[in-house]
Amino acid sequence: AILIESERGPAVPFAEVRGSFGDYDFSKWQFKAGADTGKVNSLLNVSDTGLTGYRDHSEYQNTQANLRLGMALSPTSSLLTSVHLTDQPVAEDPGGLTAAEVDSDPTQARQRNLVFDAGEALRQSRVGLVYEREMGEGRDLQARIYNTSRDFNNKLPFESGGMVELDRQVTGAGLKITLPGLLGGKSNRLLAGVDLDRQDDDRSRFDNLRGEIGAQTFEQNELVSSLGVFLQNETILSETTQIIAGLRYDEVQFDVSDRFLGDGDDSGDVSFNQVSPMIGITWKQAEQTHLYANISTAFETPTTTELANPDGGGFNRSLEAQESVNYEIGLKGRGDRYRFQAALFHIDVDNELVPFELAGQPGRTFYENAGSSDRDGLEVSYSRQLGSQFSLTTAYTYSDFVFERFSDDSGEVYDGNRIPGIPEQLFYLDVDWVARSGFYAKWDVTYTGEMFADNGNQTRVDPFTVSNLRFGHNAMYDNWELVSFLGINNLFDESFNDNIRINAFGGRYFEPAAERNAYIGLTLRRSFLP
Repeated sequence: AILIESERGPAVPFAEVRGSFGDYDFSKWQFKAGADTGKVNSLLNVSDTGLTGYRDHSEYQNTQANLRLGMALSPTSSLLTSVHLTDQPVAEDPGGLTAAEVDSDPTQARQRNLVFDAGEALRQSRVGLVYEREMGEGRDLQARIYNTSRDFNNKLPFESGGMVELDRQVTGAGLKITLPGLLGGKSNRLLAGVDLDRQDDDRSRFDNLRGEIGAQTFEQNELVSSLGVFLQNETILSETTQIIAGLRYDEVQFDVSDRFLGDGDDSGDVSFNQVSPMIGITWKQAEQTHLYANISTAFETPTTTELANPDGGGFNRSLEAQESVNYEIGLKGRGDRYRFQAALFHIDVDNELVPFELAGQPGRTFYENAGSSDRDGLEVSYSRQLGSQFSLTTAYTYSDFVFERFSDDSGEVYDGNRIPGIPEQLFYLDVDWVARSGFYAKWDVTYTGEMFADNGNQTRVDPFTVSNLRFGHNAMYDNWELVSFLGINNLFDESFNDNIRINAFGGRYFEPAAERNAYIGLTLRRSFLP
């Protein structure tokens, strides 16, 4: 489970303005304000970002606004409102390059992406409400509802159907209740809930006439409805042992209505359903040290984009949902000045979703299922406060992910090959220094190990190490705070890739990352003390 919470307003009201500027015409303006009155907690964040980019045809413009407003309705109930707005009128796509093109000029864009003006534009709004109520004796109720509207336009680097328009409406609701009690004389907590979601897409495609809209080639409505019901029970067996068991049932229905009948009617439906159990146990080894073991299952349906039919309209009905069983053991520990976590895992995956491209539609990604794959790995993280001014954070991941059984539609066999796009080793180190004088510095380094770009493991992506440095000064003047900073990305000017396009047609796997570049900025913050 992943829990993500928006930033909350602090007890002391504040308002701040930040400006950042850097290489490749980077600029970002940000305004943030927040407060917590006890009954109302609020935080507003507005930002505007612009960038011409390291590569040709990689301009980017984005404006966002986020509002989080929490209100105490009574001593036992609260209502949280969240609003998010995005306006991204420009996000050019320079495309993937071959290895030879990268060696010649890593800043170039793929020629077809220039000819067809490849890129995307997006407008999106999201509104959500979460109601929580304490019902006494540890019983809690949470209800949520949300709506997302998305207007998306995409230009792909080919003519026939290379321009996409998507109008998406997503509405969802959920209910969760927590019930404490006793089970066999042991302290127990039961969580039960239901999730309902509905996604309605109107998707159209037109010919891309060198960046201008042409004749319509495709129009369909895609409706996705899903129901999820879950139970989770937590029992404290003793002072040192706790057991958790869970069960979730998901039912997902995809319906497509073909509205472009000149090439036939591709209307139809696809449905998926799955029961996903899990069980875990935790042993307390010391006051702040825990050993745990879990066995869990997962169920991942294809998205409407992943269900795209390579042969035309409708859905790719041969695509199956990805299912997996995860086995994990781990250790968590913490002290006054450190945190430590380690985990060993093995995952059996059936019908893994694997991307590929077609010669006639370069830049468009389709998906197929691998028969089965194995994922073995190790994850370790450690953080420590070093004296009063220094802190250190480090993490390491080892991934041995291979196709156990996989033959694609062309008859190629990839049994035993490593899954592309996943580095075998990943290491991260972060060192922070904060002086009493207000000066500070942050240095981080990431090592990304070898990986492959294709199912056949014919194209090897070399390992690389990237380091970033940021330092500045924090000064206080009564209720005003002035923060100045200077940063250097890719400090040692490493040649590497921002992204690897898995199984890209024509060997266009590589999207080169920027060379060494710098940025500066200022933040002015005003606190409103009582």
